Amino acid sequence: MEKFDIVIHPNIAERGVTDENSCYYVPCMIKEEPGHDIYEMFNVTQQTCRMSTWLGFKFRFLPPHLINHLISSLCRSYVVAEVVNSKQRERKLAIFRGKAVVELQKTTKLRKLLLTTCPNLIQLQILEFGENVTMQRGMYKYIADFVAEEINKIISTRYRMTNVYYEKRWECGLTKPEFVTGSNAFSEEQITEYYCGTCARTHKHIGEWSGVQGKTLIVSEAYIYEFPAQLMATL
Repeated sequence: MEKFDIVIHPNIAERGVTDENSCYYVPCMIKEEPGHDIYEMFNVTQQTCRMSTWLGFKFRFLPPHLINHLISSLCRSYVVAEVVNSKQRERKLAIFRGKAVVELQKTTKLRKLLLTTCPNLIQLQILEFGENVTMQRGMYKYIADFVAEEINKIISTRYRMTNVYYEKRWECGLTKPEFVTGSNAFSEEQITEYYCGTCARTHKHIGEWSGVQGKTLIVSEAYIYEFPAQLMATL
């Protein structure tokens, strides 16, 4: 069942005597929504955290369980973040319906990856805590490539569908997760700032995800699609 992502045994932080072998999740059966806003759960504010721009994978048709397979992939590769409820003195893994938070720095927990979804859009944001946070461009590209490869693998091996494509998009990092639409397309044009409709002001364009659009892309009318690797080999 683990092979087919029916159940997952996520990586979790060490908790002393906790028996990790007893921790299994069934992604497709997770109905729980976050008890609070994801940002509130991890105290994500402009004062405590640097929020990357959103990276989105925008589909014309998003298979309903693709996000569950992707969450499974992340939970196998990274330690799942924990939500601590000090009042109830309990810890919960940050795996919810269509959402998950994993640790990109296992020891310090200063860098996390937020994965969430909305209709036809899978979106990623890196959250960097700490006073001396420095952006690691190579890490952003690595995460983007990893997620893209996992999505391509899921499409080609789980669904075996050749008509499921996506376009990579980006959006202001200050946009709340539930309002992300993937409004901006990647472009070869070098830009240094842009106007954000959400914030109603201009932002500097850092280009954290630079390079994610550098793979083989096929242009069709107004859309840019990236074919699964297996399909590209036959073209």
